[in-house]
Amino acid sequence: MFCCIILRLRTHYINLDLQVQDQFIMVKKISRLILLVAFLILFVHTSFGQFSTNPCSIDGVYCNDTAERNGVIYSFHGEIFKYPAPGTSMPFWIAVGDVSSRTIDTTFVSPVAVTVLSGPGSLQGPLAQNISKYSHFDDWKFTASGVYEIEFSIAGLFKDTVFFEVAEEVDFCSQVPAGCTDGGGDLVYPSTGNGGIIPVDAIFPITVGVVNRLTGQLDSSFHSYVYLTQLSGPGDMYGTLMMYGGRWLTFTDVRFDEEGTYLIEISTAASHTPDTITVDVVSSSNGVRDINSSSLTLFPNPFNDAVTIKFENGETIEKLRVFNSQGKLIEQYSSITSSSLNLSHLPKGVYFVDAVSMYGIRGEVSILVKK
Repeated sequence: MFCCIILRLRTHYINLDLQVQDQFIMVKKISRLILLVAFLILFVHTSFGQFSTNPCSIDGVYCNDTAERNGVIYSFHGEIFKYPAPGTSMPFWIAVGDVSSRTIDTTFVSPVAVTVLSGPGSLQGPLAQNISKYSHFDDWKFTASGVYEIEFSIAGLFKDTVFFEVAEEVDFCSQVPAGCTDGGGDLVYPSTGNGGIIPVDAIFPITVGVVNRLTGQLDSSFHSYVYLTQLSGPGDMYGTLMMYGGRWLTFTDVRFDEEGTYLIEISTAASHTPDTITVDVVSSSNGVRDINSSSLTLFPNPFNDAVTIKFENGETIEKLRVFNSQGKLIEQYSSITSSSLNLSHLPKGVYFVDAVSMYGIRGEVSILVKK
C-alpha cells in the first residue's frame, strides 16, 4: 500500500530559490495499522490541536461533572510526546477523568506537580500549578534535545509518567540562500525540508520563520506564536497546531487523515504577512488499517551515529528494514538483540524504517533523518 503526501509551497510576494537538501520520495507504508491506532485516530485528529484553550470545545474530548476519575488525560496521546527543539514551547493541557473515553471531570480541582526523572538537559517553565477542570502548560522549554522522562503527580491521587522527545534544532539559516539577518522580517516563510512527500498519517515536519520580502534574508530576531490553520480540505489536519519561540520554529507533530487537497495558512501573532501551503494527500482505495501493527519510537531523530528503535508497547523487534528516499531497501536486520542500532555509515538524508516484532506485530513506517 503506497501512501504519500505531495506538498507544494506557494510563497507570496517573494521568489526565494530555496534549495531543499533532503528531498525524498515516500516508499512503502505498512498496509494497515492496529485497531487501537484506528481508535485513536478517530479522536486524535482534533484533540491534538492547541488552538482552543478549552479542551471541552474540542471534538473527541468530552466534559461533564460525573466522569469517572481513573487517570490523567492529556492533549497528546500515548506515552511519548514529540516536542520541538530546545528553547521553543509547544503548549499542551492535562486533566483528570475517564481516560478511555477522554471524558474530563469538570468538578476536579487539585494541584499538579511535575518532576523531571531523567533527561539530557533541564526543563524551564512552571513545575507546579493547579488543575481547575484542566490545566495548561504553555511555557515549557527544554535546554537540550533528547528524551526526557516526566512525572505528573496530582494531589497524591494520580502519578503518571510520560516521555518528551525533544527534537534537534534545524539550522534554517543555512537553508535560505540569502542567509540570516537581525530584524526586518515581514513575511512568513515555511519549508518542509523533506521535498514535500510524506506518508498519510505520518508526521509532517515543517519549519517556519519570517523573511524580509525585499532581501530574502531570514530574520533571526523573530520571536512570536506561529499558527497552522486549515482553510480547506476533505479531512482534518491534526497534531500540534500552535507553537511559541524564537528565530524559527519546527512543528514536529502535524498530520493529515484523509486523501484530497488541503489549503493550510501559516500565520504569526505579530503583523507578518501569512503564507499558505497546498497539500495533496493520496491514499489507497481500500482505506483498511491493519489490526496487527504498532507504533515505532526512534531517538535521537535526527541522529549522527547510533539510533534507538523500539516498539511503543515494549515488544522485542525481530526484523527491521531501512529504505532510502527512493524506496530502495538498503539495510535489513533479523534477530535483533539490542534496541540501539549503529547507522553511522549511512549518508546524510531521510530514511524510512519498518519493523516486525517476535510475535508478528508490524510497526508503522517511521521517518528517520541522518544529519
